[in-house]
Amino acid sequence: MTFHIYATMDAVGFYHDHLAYWTQNEAQNNLIMSIVSRAVKEKQELIGWSVTKDNDVVLTAAQTPPHPLLISHGCEDASMALATHFEGPHFYVSGPVSTLDKFVTQWQSRHDLDVTDRTEMTFFMLETLISVSLPEGSFNIASEADLDRLLPLMIDGAAAMGLAPSLQRVDVIRPQLKSAIADRRQAYWEVNGKIVSIARYASSLPDRGARIGGVYTCLAHRKKGIASALVGSLANSLFENGQKWVSLFADNANTTSTQLYQRLGFRPVFQSATVSFKHC
Repeated sequence: MTFHIYATMDAVGFYHDHLAYWTQNEAQNNLIMSIVSRAVKEKQELIGWSVTKDNDVVLTAAQTPPHPLLISHGCEDASMALATHFEGPHFYVSGPVSTLDKFVTQWQSRHDLDVTDRTEMTFFMLETLISVSLPEGSFNIASEADLDRLLPLMIDGAAAMGLAPSLQRVDVIRPQLKSAIADRRQAYWEVNGKIVSIARYASSLPDRGARIGGVYTCLAHRKKGIASALVGSLANSLFENGQKWVSLFADNANTTSTQLYQRLGFRPVFQSATVSFKHC
């Protein structure tokens, strides 16, 4: 097969040129759509790659430093071609397992790298309002006044989720939190005046679907139904505001969270992973 690979730093052009391709498999490409959309809105640095065959797009990839390289759903052989011609270094790569694994195999061989960590995730989807049991406390959408109250829990959550060290820095987390608050995308659960659980969402297309992420509950308030109530309340809020479906990623190693989401009614759709490397 003959593939052609194009790179660009024009986030606006990259988004508009590939939106039709991404929406052909909207669930699998939800993450790359929302990340590129956010880069356009917030004028973030973005590098985008497009792989074509016979003038048709068959795979895309994008990166907004310092976040991992993200590979879309698409042709597996195109993913290998991307790794063959790709310039790095890239030591964190994410994407649907079907395309990611082909990239990783080729990337390791080309650059003499070892895999140091692999996190397997399930993408879950929900398509209807759900019944939520409400424990002590209340569901809230964050305002600007909540920023400094939320920041410590955001930092703890980034560490607990095992994010790359570059994504755990306060100078990275604070502007992301500020943006989520400004867009009314940041939610939290409060008990007796204390924020004990957090979650936010990202939407890829207006009134089509939203992805919940950044779910974290402080240790002292776990196993009380708070995370379930927060995620369920946020999902219902999104449905009530016009979203057609709600999704999220869950770490396969965390059976507590995966079982929680399935009890709420989320169904598994596909497998994804994040892989990190080091030189042999």
